[in-house]
Amino acid sequence: MKQLLKTTIVIAMLLVAVAANATSYNLADLISGGGVVDFGDKEFSGFGWTTASGISASGIVVTPSLDPTDSQVYLLQFAGGMTATAGQTVDIVLTYNVKTISGLPLINMIDQQYTLGGGTGTINIGETVRSGASPFSPVVAQSTLTATHLTSPPATIAGDNLNFSPLPQVWVSKDIFLQATNTVGNSVGATSIIQSFHQVGVPDGGTTVVLLGAALSGLALLRRKLA
Repeated sequence: MKQLLKTTIVIAMLLVAVAANATSYNLADLISGGGVVDFGDKEFSGFGWTTASGISASGIVVTPSLDPTDSQVYLLQFAGGMTATAGQTVDIVLTYNVKTISGLPLINMIDQQYTLGGGTGTINIGETVRSGASPFSPVVAQSTLTATHLTSPPATIAGDNLNFSPLPQVWVSKDIFLQATNTVGNSVGATSIIQSFHQVGVPDGGTTVVLLGAALSGLALLRRKLA
């Protein structure tokens, strides 16, 4: 029991190091180089960004983390200038794949939240989840989060809680639609989108295994930074 307690304390300390040294990535770099983001026991890859609105993926920062209230929930944040100006309509398709590196635990739910910025207009963020690692795989869940006629100060829109049969990996496609009312100086957008991944079937050791994986990942990233 004492040894288990010591191990848990060490892992907790390592997890603090992970949080303090979380690595962020430029989305354009991930796309152009076929980048893979490893965090804990999760691997994020296959990033894509399509838009005719002139908004570059180079302005988007991608950051993986653990939910501070639940160590078995992984988060992936996309932060940056996803904005429509007065009278403008912007439509962005963001795609990526996420899988559990070791095969377990399986992913059984994702949800999203986004932080609003700007003035008045409409924001729709549609979401499609497919089984496997292909944009042509069967659809397992879909939803849309909508906010209309927004006012300051910025608010956070959360929800959709997409449940599906447990899978080792899923393909996520997000359709981000922004439409700003035609008022001088007006703009509307999402300053941050956070995706959460819930899981089941944690191997023996449960949370300890998840924490250890995240902690070791953080230490590896720290070593590369210090090298």
